[in-house]
Amino acid sequence: MKTKTLGIAFLTIILLLNFMTFIAVADVPSQPHGADAMWVEPSSVTFDTSNASVGTKFNVTVWLNMTENIFVYQIGMLYNRTQLKCTRAAFTAVTTSMYFLGHATSAPPPVVDAGFLGNGSVLASESCLGSDSLPGPHSGSLIWAEFQVLVVPTAGNLTSNFDITTKYPTFTWVRDPDLAKITITTYNAAYKFVGPAGPPPPPPQLSVSISPLSTTIHVGQTVHFTSTVSGGTVPYTFQWVLNGTPVLVATSNNWDFTPAASEFDVVYLAVTDNNGTIASSANASVTVTPPPGGTRIYVDPSEIIDLTMGPSSTFYINVTVANATDLGLCTFNLTYVPSVISWIGIEVFRVQDQFPIATVMLDGNAGFIWVSLHYSTPVSTDPPAPVVRIRFHVEAYGISPLNLTGTQLLDSGGHPITHDEFDGLFSNIVRDVAVTNVVPSTNWIYQGWSDDINVTVKNLGNVSETFAVSAYYNNSLIGTLPIVNLASNAETTTTITWNTTGVPEGNYTITGVASIVPYEYNTANNVYVDGIVQVVTVIHDVAITSVTPAKSWVYYRSPMKINVTAANLGNVSESFNVTAYADDGMVGTFPVANLASNAQITITFIWNTTSAQQCHNYTLRGEASMVPHEYNTTNNVYVDGIVTVRLAGDVNGDCVVDGADLAIIARAFGSYGPDYLYPGSPPHPRWNPDADLNGDDVVDGSDLVIASRNFGKSCPP
Repeated sequence: MKTKTLGIAFLTIILLLNFMTFIAVADVPSQPHGADAMWVEPSSVTFDTSNASVGTKFNVTVWLNMTENIFVYQIGMLYNRTQLKCTRAAFTAVTTSMYFLGHATSAPPPVVDAGFLGNGSVLASESCLGSDSLPGPHSGSLIWAEFQVLVVPTAGNLTSNFDITTKYPTFTWVRDPDLAKITITTYNAAYKFVGPAGPPPPPPQLSVSISPLSTTIHVGQTVHFTSTVSGGTVPYTFQWVLNGTPVLVATSNNWDFTPAASEFDVVYLAVTDNNGTIASSANASVTVTPPPGGTRIYVDPSEIIDLTMGPSSTFYINVTVANATDLGLCTFNLTYVPSVISWIGIEVFRVQDQFPIATVMLDGNAGFIWVSLHYSTPVSTDPPAPVVRIRFHVEAYGISPLNLTGTQLLDSGGHPITHDEFDGLFSNIVRDVAVTNVVPSTNWIYQGWSDDINVTVKNLGNVSETFAVSAYYNNSLIGTLPIVNLASNAETTTTITWNTTGVPEGNYTITGVASIVPYEYNTANNVYVDGIVQVVTVIHDVAITSVTPAKSWVYYRSPMKINVTAANLGNVSESFNVTAYADDGMVGTFPVANLASNAQITITFIWNTTSAQQCHNYTLRGEASMVPHEYNTTNNVYVDGIVTVRLAGDVNGDCVVDGADLAIIARAFGSYGPDYLYPGSPPHPRWNPDADLNGDDVVDGSDLVIASRNFGKSCPP
């Protein structure tokens, strides 16, 4: 008969001793609590800049007072990792607690920043062995932890807790000899670092913007730049910069720039606040083009768009004649909107050193000015010559065209001079709507399906606008929807649904269009072209129809079969890949070639769990790669089944190795399985096969070592 000897001696888990410097802790609490309580001493730790700094160290101690018998306890203490660092932690009697002093215990060293508690934590547990327990009532210290100050506040206070309450009763608990949890009261300790009063907050950052940022004008026309400044400290000083050179006379918040030649100019505004802080605007570009050829009469400037010109403001315009030779008579009508502006003055210019005989008729109620200019000696207007200046008064906010009508230019013989006329515009509001994006919900679609065309429009003006937005495929209208009272600077997206019934197979260009509002500032941005949508008719559809694991669990490092079934639901043969996953980890990929319409195939994958996480629940899924123009993509993925892989030492299967597991192993400590002593021998009365971590049919120090090495570890969530 073969006999085995069980060599198990006194065990305080010497193998876990970490040779820390012994720190004597008097086993008399300075702030005792009532029965069945666990608490942290001191109850409050307070520092200020006079008695502590970065690097200062201090200790806290955890105490326990119980009336009942206990077998095992666990502490899950949290602290603020941004304020403090736990430099070390240990039991109060080095390898055991003062509470359990004199008893053989399983006591792995406390773990700082335990995985499942996260950074800013201390985990500690201690268990009696076998049938031993500690009778109550009893009181004593459990662990101490040393902390180091990481930060000192520059202003205000830093506060946090040494917290054993938040994780109670999940990770802070006490169990009786039957391993049942005992109800206890937990008490945290407070941490506070009092900082000095802080300086006053700085002023908002200085920023500056200008308008317009891009414009094109002819030689002789004027750009009116305006600015908006915020932040910093008033008062401000202003300096406009042209092509890198400060403009000496341009030192106010606005600037009228009149270039004299065809060129490309870059303009920005530099602002200095009262503290000397300098901020610059973005660069504005001005493209200056030559005046158009041929004889012409025009309003100059052609546009006056200025949001700052409210009622009672005034402005001037010139009526200018260009490229006229032998001009004897100039006649024109100028009309305007009298509810927006009114004339308050008119003056006639000398041309080639002679004043014309001028006749003027004015009707302020109708918004009408008629002017006739007769030159006794014919004149030439090359370069362009202003003939009349008119001063207007702003009556209200709005838009007024400055239209030239009935223009007549005659030479010295009374013959008409062929010419063009160019109107002007005044506005102290801006009207401009734009399409800023067009996004089809898909870039391909089956004939007969509906495709949502998302058209984004924006009101770039400063008054609310009502207009229409349309979507087109090629030149065919998809649909039109109204946009009502879109506020200034607001943006909205409207969805126009394209029903592709009857649309032939092919590629189609999608366009969004906003209708033009009256006197629109910029009509080029009313149209937006984006992308191609393909209409198809042949159905392509592959699917995963089942995922079946061989069983619901697997041992770490053991292989497992996973069957994945794929089907071709379309009407043409398809080639694609089938992939099996455990969570996001790929088990394997199998290429399926030319699977016929309405056929299916089952692939068996072998999952090698060597690299799997222990004590983790894996969700299995199968995926079929999408084929071009997939009719239904929702069936390409099939999720089915949970397979569990356990962490070594996690005896109770809760994905955590803690005091509860140590207690189960400690309870079975010294036990053995059937047939261990001799063939046919019965198991030990305390035998628990789950506690035999190394599979040698005995629960001894080797199993405690495995569990202790993983103490404080947990599987990822």
